[in-house]
Amino acid sequence: MLRLKVSQFALAACWLGTALSPTASPTVAQNVPGKDVAGCSRDIIGMMVSPDDSRVAFVQEEVCSDGAFQTTILDYVQLVRRGVEPTRENDIFAVEEHGVAKYRPLLQWLSSHELQITVPNKSLIGLRKSRYEAIEVVVKFNPDNPVERERFLKENGLSPD
Repeated sequence: MLRLKVSQFALAACWLGTALSPTASPTVAQNVPGKDVAGCSRDIIGMMVSPDDSRVAFVQEEVCSDGAFQTTILDYVQLVRRGVEPTRENDIFAVEEHGVAKYRPLLQWLSSHELQITVPNKSLIGLRKSRYEAIEVVVKFNPDNPVERERFLKENGLSPD
């Protein structure tokens, strides 16, 4: 019985050593499907067509990993003309959501020229464009509590701008 446990431990140690070796990181990064940045992949998790049918707003979840210990999960909002494949150049908003669906941005077209993005009040925003091409981008916090948001940002060492 002890021999079986020792061999299982040795197998796990070999696997762990291989997974954490310096050569494993590039291999893992190169095998990420749909990536255009090493170690990252994006999946479309939502989309909404503008009222005039000319634009599409996408929400994409991006998972980036160094192949060992660090993984980040961000949601990006992209805005493109109808029929155009989105690229990173179309990013208009990014928020850290840690893989939790309730922290994802919610989209709502207020008009053909105004897109509203709603995120939790305690969100870490990495990219925020107020305008993209002819579209006004409005960010709304839910619940909308500016005092609580300012405190949250200061606690995280960020400016409440």
